[in-house]
This record gives sequence, structure tokens and C-alpha cells, in this order.
Amino acid sequence: WKVGGWITSCRKRPQSIPEEHRATFEAAVVRSGYGQHKSFEEKLAAFEHWITEHPGTRMTERTTMPTDWDDEWKVGGWITSCRKRPQSIPEEHRATFEAAVARSGYGQNPSFEDKLAALECWITEHPVTRIMQRTTMPTDWEEEWKVGGWVAHHRQRPQL
Repeated sequence: WKVGGWITSCRKRPQSIPEEHRATFEAAVVRSGYGQHKSFEEKLAAFEHWITEHPGTRMTERTTMPTDWDDEWKVGGWITSCRKRPQSIPEEHRATFEAAVARSGYGQNPSFEDKLAALECWITEHPVTRIMQRTTMPTDWEEEWKVGGWVAHHRQRPQL
């Protein structure tokens, strides 16, 4: 059920809500936080706090993080969006934003050596593991890195 679409539809056509339920509907919508957009400053503060608490993490476009307003805020998508539309970044926050992005590891792809080291470490911790094409593992750069696909890709290349 797409509750956001239903809320939008009801707000566009308030006559569709029975009179006796309108106050309850609006109170529920307000409590839910629907439509309450966070300011750039609030998002930046949450982002900076998270990377301070999780040093060494490499963010990707798919990275999510818990915030006061969303259990899985798509911070990676927010960074991508801001970078595509730099005019959306208030001038007084550009330097802070870029410094935070640099500290987050966003866009810094791990090297072959980083990936090989992670694989070796994981195999040491899981010695009876058989890596298949669909095998994933947690890494500093991705919660579920597709190590099986990476291994399969490099096994097909003679330089490995």
C-alpha cells in the first residue's frame, strides 16, 4: 500500500475524507512526519555526525544511515543529488559539505589490493566457506559486497 500517495490524494481532495475523520487524519499525518522536509543544514549535520561515529567507512550511492527522521535515510543518494545540482548546496556550506564527503570515502573505489585483502581476511574468519557467484560479504566500502561476482570476473582474466 502506497500510503504517501494516498495521503497526497486525500490532501488534494479533502472532500474525499469523511468530515468526522478529517481532524484525526491531519493529526496522524503530522505525527508521521509526512511532508516534513529537512533542511540542508539538518542533513549535513546528521551526515557529519555519522561519519565521525563511523570512521573509515566508504560510502556509495546506495549507502543509508539512521537519522531522527528516517531509519534508512538514503545519504548516498543525497550526496549524489547535491553533486549533480551544486546550486542546491548553500554557498556557506559548500566547503563543509565537500570536506565531509571526502572524509566519508564517497566515490573512492577500493583498489584491487583492498578487495583482495578483504577477501583473504574473510576467508581466514570463515575457513569452510565456498565462494559462489552470489556470495556477498561485509566490507568497509559496502555492507554486502558481491565478492563472488568479483572473484568470477577476475578468474576469467589470465592476469590473475
